[in-house]
Amino acid sequence: MSRKKFILNFILWILAFFFGYTIKKEGENMSLTKIDNRMAVDKDGNNISKLLSENTKKLPWVSVTNFGAKSNEEQANFDSTQAFLDAITDARSKNSAILIPNGTFNISQQLKFEDAPVYGLGVDVSIIKFTVGLGTGVPSVIVGKAGKAYKGGLFHLSVKGVGTRQLGVKTANGDGIRIDEQIKLEYVKVEQFDAGIIFNAPGGHISLERVLSTNNYFGVYQTDDGGDYHIIDSALNGNTMAGFGLSGDLGMSSASFIRTHIGYQPYGIYQEVGATTNFLNDITFIDTRFELIGNGAIFTENLTSNSNHLRFESVGFNWEPSFKIASRDKGYAVKMGKSGGQNVYIAGMSGFKQGDLGSWYIDNNFGIWEMKLGTSEKIVVNSGYKNMFKCIPANNKNQMNDFIPSGSTSRTFTTFGYAGPTESVFPIITPTSSGGLSNFILTVTGVTSDPVEQTVTFTVNVLGGTPTSSLFFNCKI
Repeated sequence: MSRKKFILNFILWILAFFFGYTIKKEGENMSLTKIDNRMAVDKDGNNISKLLSENTKKLPWVSVTNFGAKSNEEQANFDSTQAFLDAITDARSKNSAILIPNGTFNISQQLKFEDAPVYGLGVDVSIIKFTVGLGTGVPSVIVGKAGKAYKGGLFHLSVKGVGTRQLGVKTANGDGIRIDEQIKLEYVKVEQFDAGIIFNAPGGHISLERVLSTNNYFGVYQTDDGGDYHIIDSALNGNTMAGFGLSGDLGMSSASFIRTHIGYQPYGIYQEVGATTNFLNDITFIDTRFELIGNGAIFTENLTSNSNHLRFESVGFNWEPSFKIASRDKGYAVKMGKSGGQNVYIAGMSGFKQGDLGSWYIDNNFGIWEMKLGTSEKIVVNSGYKNMFKCIPANNKNQMNDFIPSGSTSRTFTTFGYAGPTESVFPIITPTSSGGLSNFILTVTGVTSDPVEQTVTFTVNVLGGTPTSSLFFNCKI
C-alpha cells in the first residue's frame, strides 16, 4: 500500500470513529457509510422501510421494538405496555412517527398516541391487543390532539379488545379508538370493544377509509357532533347493536357514507333515547349497503328529533332474522321523527324492504322528498304528507315547465310522480315571469293515502289576479 493511501485510510478510520460511520473496503480502497440509528428492523433484523408508504418513508420514525416491545410470537404473554409508552414519549419529542412491526403486542394501559402518527405493516399483521377492559366509557387508544388538526392517525394495523359476542349486550368494559381531532384512519381493523371507534372531535372532519369495525357493540359511536365525517370504502359490519351509534343527546351533521357496508347486525344507524332535537342532517349515502339487518337500517328512539337534507343513491338492504334482537321489533327499515328540507331517495337493486309495518316511517314530514321507490316499498307518514311529491314530465327530469294561459286563473294538468293525499301546498310553484303576480298555489288531487308512484293531478291557481299573457312556472324540487 502506498504512503498516500495509508494516510487517506487512516483519516477515514478517524472520521468513522468520531462521527458514526462504517468502513466499506474494496481491495485497498475504503469508503464511508453513515449509520442511521433510526433505521427500524423487524425481529429478524430485516430492513422493513420499503414496506411502508411513500409518506411514511419521508418521516423520521421509531419502532416500538427499539424500546423493548415483544410480540406474542416472540415471547408469549409478554406485556409491551411500557415499551409502547416509551416509544410514544420519544416519538412525540422528535415529531416522529411510530412503527409497529408484525406480531401481536399485549397492552394493559391506555395508549395516548395523540398527534404522533402510527403505522403498522398491515391489518391482522401488526396487532395491538388489549388484555383488559379499561372501564366503561374509557378509550383504549386516543388519537388526535386538540389544536393539532391533521396530525396523527392510525394506518395499516389492528386493535383488539376483550369483548365477546352477544347481540344487544356490551361485554368489553371499555372502548377502542377515540378520535379527538381532525384526522384519518386508513386500513385499520377494530374489534371486541363496547364502541370500536369514537368520534369526539369538536372540529369534525374525521375520515375513515378502508376501515373495518366489527364485533363491537357499536362499530362507531359519536360523542361530539363536529360534522363533516367521511366514511369511504369501509365496513361497519357485524357489531352486536349497530354499525353507527348516536347518543340520544346528539345528532349527526354533514356526513357522507360512500361504498360502505353497514350490515350483519341488528341496526345500521341507531340513535339512543335522549333529549336531542336532531337526528340526521345533511347526510349522503351513495352505494351504501345495509345488508342482513335484524331490527332496522336507520332508527331513532326520539320521534321529536329532526332529519333534514338527506340523500340516498343506490342503497341496498335486506332483512336477516338471525341478527334480530328478540326483545325489539322490526317494524320499519327506516324510522325517523320529523323530516324537513329537500331530500332524495333513489333505491338501488334492493331498496328498503318492508318490515312488519312498512318500509319507511316518518312521524311528521314538513320537507320535500323526491322518491324513486323500490319494489314493494311502503311509506307511512303519521302527519305532513303535503310536500311528499315529485314533478316528473315526459323528459323524466325533476322539473316541469308549464304555463297558465292568458285570461285564465288556473291550470290543471296530470303527470306521473309521488304525492300524499289532497292538500294545498304553498309556496311550491314559482313563476318565471311575474306579469304583476307574486305567486301560485298548488293543489294535489287524485292520489291514495300513501305516497306511491302513480298518476297525479295538479291544479295551479293564480293568486292576485288574471294574467294578460301566458304565465310560465316551474314545478321542481
